[in-house]
Amino acid sequence: DLYLIKKPLWFQVQPWQNTTQLETFQSGLNAFYSKPHNAYGRTLTNADINSGDKFYAGQHMDGKWYRVKVNATIDENTVAAKIVDFGDFTMIPLENLQPLWPQFRKLPMQSVNASLAGIPFKIASQYTWLLFFPLTFSDIVAANGDWTAEDTVWFSKRVVNSQFVSRIKDVIFDSLEENVRITLSLVDTTHPTTDI
Repeated sequence: DLYLIKKPLWFQVQPWQNTTQLETFQSGLNAFYSKPHNAYGRTLTNADINSGDKFYAGQHMDGKWYRVKVNATIDENTVAAKIVDFGDFTMIPLENLQPLWPQFRKLPMQSVNASLAGIPFKIASQYTWLLFFPLTFSDIVAANGDWTAEDTVWFSKRVVNSQFVSRIKDVIFDSLEENVRITLSLVDTTHPTTDI
């Protein structure tokens, strides 16, 4: 079972069976990094960020700490990062980054890139996700043969923040993002007699 946490065609899923483990992990991460005596001792610099390690603890604008992967430097004070357990992208000031200590590296990243089975990964960035073209034999196809904005809104309302049983159809290693992507079929089991 997977938990759908993003919008259609190109979205993020989390393993449902790890929900409690992730909640406990997040609680411990926040407790540790919220204590001033656990702070690194100085603000990280662009030189630190560009030295090789891409994974840090980052304090989001909501005040909570998350594991993040730094993707790019925006300016001398800000980086672009992905929250690896939830799939969100954010900008974080360097003063809100801390080294990710070993005790917070044991749990695998909980956010997994996914696509509906039969829809190819033709995405250049998070901003071009509407450029997917469904194949004839997709598990889910748009009513008009292509995903319109209305199709996407309909799909989002039906699935975002909902739990589904999932059938993984394919696993693809994305060397560009150094991450795994899966293609899957979603099954809604909430109806008492019929799986959809």
